Amino acid sequence: MRNRFPRLIVVLLAASIASCWPVFAQAPATVAPMHFQHVHLNSVDPRTAAEYYPKAFNASATKTTFNGYEAVKTGNVYLL
Repeated sequence: MRNRFPRLIVVLLAASIASCWPVFAQAPATVAPMHFQHVHLNSVDPRTAAEYYPKAFNASATKTTFNGYEAVKTGNVYLL
């Protein structure tokens, strides 16, 4: 009986220490950011819309054409 008590204490101590280890979550997934090449906007008058966007976003938007359509280019994205 005397030999069992110290062994029981060691086992319980080891179990309590092992249960205190932190649980690490998975690393965040590495997903590539989305990129747009062009965006279609539904407009009654595309020419007026193409004239509006460069005024509203004058820092980066310019009026242009894309495949024969009135468009606005901002950065590397075309608004059709």
